[in-house]
Amino acid sequence: MQAAVDLLHQRVLADAEVAPFFLRIDLDRIRRHQRLFLEQFTCWRP
Repeated sequence: MQAAVDLLHQRVLADAEVAPFFLRIDLDRIRRHQRLFLEQFTCWRP
């Protein structure tokens, strides 16, 4: 799950139109929440 979230953030931050929206965002916090959401949504257990 972490790899999927990391890939998403790599793509978002590489996009010149979208990246500015994340300049003042705590990305570690967002990554953690996204990973937890995906794990619960898919019933995935590490």
